[in-house]
Amino acid sequence: MPELIDQANDRGMTALMAAAHGGHAAVVTMLLERGADVTCRDDRGVSALDYAIRENKLEVARALLDNTPELIDQANDRGMTALMAAAHGGHAAVVTMLLERGADVTCRDDRGVSALDYVIKKGLNIESATMLAKIGAEKGIMLSGMTRDQTEADFSNGNLRPADTILIGSDLKLMAVVTVLELCGNKIGAEGAIAIAEALKVNAVLTFLDLDRNSIGGDGAKAIAEALKVNAALTILDLVNNQISVDGAKAIAEALKVNAALAELRLDHNDIGEEGASAIAEALKVNAVVTTLGLSSNRIGPEGAIAIAEALKVNAVVTTLSLRNNTIGDEGAKAIAEALKVNAVLTKLWLGGNIMGDAGIQAVRDAVKDRSGFVLEL
Repeated sequence: MPELIDQANDRGMTALMAAAHGGHAAVVTMLLERGADVTCRDDRGVSALDYAIRENKLEVARALLDNTPELIDQANDRGMTALMAAAHGGHAAVVTMLLERGADVTCRDDRGVSALDYVIKKGLNIESATMLAKIGAEKGIMLSGMTRDQTEADFSNGNLRPADTILIGSDLKLMAVVTVLELCGNKIGAEGAIAIAEALKVNAVLTFLDLDRNSIGGDGAKAIAEALKVNAALTILDLVNNQISVDGAKAIAEALKVNAALAELRLDHNDIGEEGASAIAEALKVNAVVTTLGLSSNRIGPEGAIAIAEALKVNAVVTTLSLRNNTIGDEGAKAIAEALKVNAVLTKLWLGGNIMGDAGIQAVRDAVKDRSGFVLEL
């Protein structure tokens, strides 16, 4: 009896709605093949697709949209589309699928809330954020809450995740006047750093970037380094406490050899070790723009300090250097002292917490005793 296929129960539910609600994708497909009406709604105005979205039944939603693609932006009696409902429910995988199928992010419900607003508030994961970024780039849509005419953006300590940062990176590509971006104290990770790095490759106005305490790791540092090779605008970069380690430091060092804009670089608390410090030192021998360098708390040891000292003998631009808490000992201190005898540019040097003995401390003091205005912390 084919007429039974769309017969409703006492609540107005058809077989298709019941199958969608239960997540029975195979049954939904069978009913659709037999001509079940996807537009039917129950006594509360809920359709089969609504049930699939509400119950987070990804495969059912796919089957319904495969059968009737035009359902994707059809609104319910409150003006909510499938994308809004999926985002409101926090169903990130369904959100991603709908975005991939071209769901309209500009649709608005009866309260004037857009699908984009719903997605950003509740439906974001890395995949859906990546899809949104693609849509934003294609249609020129701002996604993160920033505006095109904004000159400074402060997202510090905002509990931002990689997905949030992907949207920020997308917006940066559309902004022509922003000069300051503060992202310190978030959780953007390597994926977030990669998104920011991609934006840096095309953004020609940002001069200050703070990524302090974001756990970007070596991979994130490598992405930022690649951006630095082509970016000619950024002058201040804060990567403090990001666990970039040796590989990240090496990547940054290679970028410093060709970058002609970065003047201030903060790499403190990154566990770069002796090997990372040596890589940075080699870059300093050819870099002609970095004037302020922070390398505190990196376990560079005496050998790392010796490498930095050798760089200082030929570097003619670094004026401020922080090497606090690196266990450089007397050997490292004496190497720095020897460098100071020939380096006439450095004016501020922080060496506290380095387990230096009297001989090392005295050597450094003697090296700068006749230099008026020299700032020295021991």
